[in-house]
Amino acid sequence: MLIAGTGFSQHRTYLKAGLGATTLQDFTDTPYPVQYSPILSYQLGVGHRIPLTERLSLRGEVVYLTKGYTFSHYNADRVQFHCIGLSVVGAVKLFDFLELEGGLMPNRALMISNQNGSFHNTPYRMGDLALLVGAGIRLSDRISLAPTLQYGLFRAAPTLISFTDEDTNTLVNISLRQHHLQGMLSVRYML
Repeated sequence: MLIAGTGFSQHRTYLKAGLGATTLQDFTDTPYPVQYSPILSYQLGVGHRIPLTERLSLRGEVVYLTKGYTFSHYNADRVQFHCIGLSVVGAVKLFDFLELEGGLMPNRALMISNQNGSFHNTPYRMGDLALLVGAGIRLSDRISLAPTLQYGLFRAAPTLISFTDEDTNTLVNISLRQHHLQGMLSVRYML
């Protein structure tokens, strides 16, 4: 699994990318909830750290890394991503989910929370997200959102997207703070 993003300019956030199983290292002493840009490294086995102000290419997929994201880890099987202040020009990819030894397959169950953060109890099927977040967005087996999502599409959208891997019981939450989004945004989740 690869998750890429940066914090505010006064912080430096790194991604450690490589092969094999993952562990997550949090290089801050700040307990959850982290309000401002913890320095995190997602370890994917043997690899190297990449400053997240650089363009990163893995397996032919290019990720344009941006400022304005903070990531926080709050227990062994949940990772939550908070958008604090994204400001971008043009379309960017924010996340790539790569297959992790066949383990993390974020295309199983999908739950959406409303804007106050509370969860709906019923998982949504693939394709239901299109009805919730705007026209032109469809989910496939590759968990791919439309190439470009404009800010207006998020106005009535839920703030939290949660994927659950039924085999490993792994829950991944992606939190979008719409009022911070500027310009055009591309979000892609892929295996």
